Amino acid sequence: MTQRERNDECRSTFTYCHLVLTPEFVALPTDTLLKALRGVREFNDWARGDTEHHAYGTFEVDGYVVEWTITENGRHPILTIGLL
Repeated sequence: MTQRERNDECRSTFTYCHLVLTPEFVALPTDTLLKALRGVREFNDWARGDTEHHAYGTFEVDGYVVEWTITENGRHPILTIGLL
């Protein structure tokens, strides 16, 4: 599996990786939080993200700018979701 495929699996399923949600992200209204999580899983706007490894991206939801990044930590990637 390539790094890009591993990152896509992590981002789209939230499995086989560590998931970190920033305090600001968790404090979003529930409806917005759920839309944002769905937005990360379904992200495909690579003009606003990393086209080579699919390791980061940003998008807007309900007036907030959501940023997600994937970093490597040995065996498992770390998916961090927060706000800009």
